[in-house]
Amino acid sequence: MAIPPKGHPDRPLRLAARSMMGLGVILLVLSTCAGIGLGIALARGPGGGGTPLLAAVGLFFYVAPGVALIVCSIYLKRYRMWAAIVGLVLAGMACLFSLVMLLGFVFATVSGGGESIGLLLTLIPLLFVAAFIQLIVHLARSFNAIRIHQVQGPQGHGFQPIYAAEPVDPLQIDPYQPPTT
Repeated sequence: MAIPPKGHPDRPLRLAARSMMGLGVILLVLSTCAGIGLGIALARGPGGGGTPLLAAVGLFFYVAPGVALIVCSIYLKRYRMWAAIVGLVLAGMACLFSLVMLLGFVFATVSGGGESIGLLLTLIPLLFVAAFIQLIVHLARSFNAIRIHQVQGPQGHGFQPIYAAEPVDPLQIDPYQPPTT
């Protein structure tokens, strides 16, 4: 679906739906990677590289928001108010989680406690924070499009009743006068 031009009330809604779908797919891809890591850790047996319970909990933090963002994206395209509200809550929580992760990576990099995390691992949460902030802004601006759609209907106009023409009294018609339209 094409993005409307600037100034169109549907533009923030379409951008938000596109961002939600993209972030949802990225989170599901990350959960697949985490699931593969969990499978490898379980295959190695006990003491084979991490706690499987911790990996399973971490997997939940990628799968649930990913699926929820995709579902909200689908319903946001249908102008559902609840999808925008749920998307705002999810984006806010994911932004907070990414911000905490970013601060943890920055602290680990600055303190240099044994291993250096590296600049790349610090930039990944920063990109997620930026993406979720952008999604929050688009979702906050999309409420106007949802309200307009709820008032005007899906075709861009409201209910327009069709009135019958006023009846004409046949005794009032002048046969020598042409009819007016």
